[in-house]
Amino acid sequence: MQFGKYQKAFEHLGNALTYDPNNFKAILAAGSMMQTHGDYDVAMNKYRVAAYAVPESPPLWNNIGMCFFGKKKYVAAISCLKRANYLSPFDWKILYNLGLVHLTMQQFASAFHFLSAAINLRPRMSELYMLLA
Repeated sequence: MQFGKYQKAFEHLGNALTYDPNNFKAILAAGSMMQTHGDYDVAMNKYRVAAYAVPESPPLWNNIGMCFFGKKKYVAAISCLKRANYLSPFDWKILYNLGLVHLTMQQFASAFHFLSAAINLRPRMSELYMLLA
């Protein structure tokens, strides 16, 4: 997936899931790929299966939150992202996503809060400064 060969990666994930349909990492990766291509409902179904296996996973709740963001359900997105933030308070990606959702909802003070926290954790990430401006 990191090299941009999504079709090949998706085939390998499918093979991995045939051997172990409850493999959390494979389910999360497959859902992430579906989410990247805009299939939010299918990705949510994958994440639902993963949530039964590992309900306290920050990346899982981050991805679920961004699925809701893609579906323009911002309150649900914030709820999921705040759960992810509770589970992993020093994850800059979660803070970035929380800032992005609050910015989209025009809640500028909250967006500033989360983006500033993300900048403190990743000061060289230029996208954070762009959103903060």
